Amino acid sequence: MMQLLSTSQEAHTCFATQWARFAYRRNETDADQASINAIAAAFTKTNTVTDLLVGVTGSRSFRYRNPAVGEAQQ
Repeated sequence: MMQLLSTSQEAHTCFATQWARFAYRRNETDADQASINAIAAAFTKTNTVTDLLVGVTGSRSFRYRNPAVGEAQQ
């Protein structure tokens, strides 16, 4: 099963989406789709969580995100 998941584009996109939701502290929007696609592509290319996390934190949606509801601004 792990072999199937490691080569599944759908699994990579799902994993990238879940990490993006966690990092953005909200559900994705249509405007986030390009960022999520880029994150998933980087993750698919190398299959390493390190590259996934670098992709999430380097994404435009993360770097220029709006604060989540109730999140303190400094």
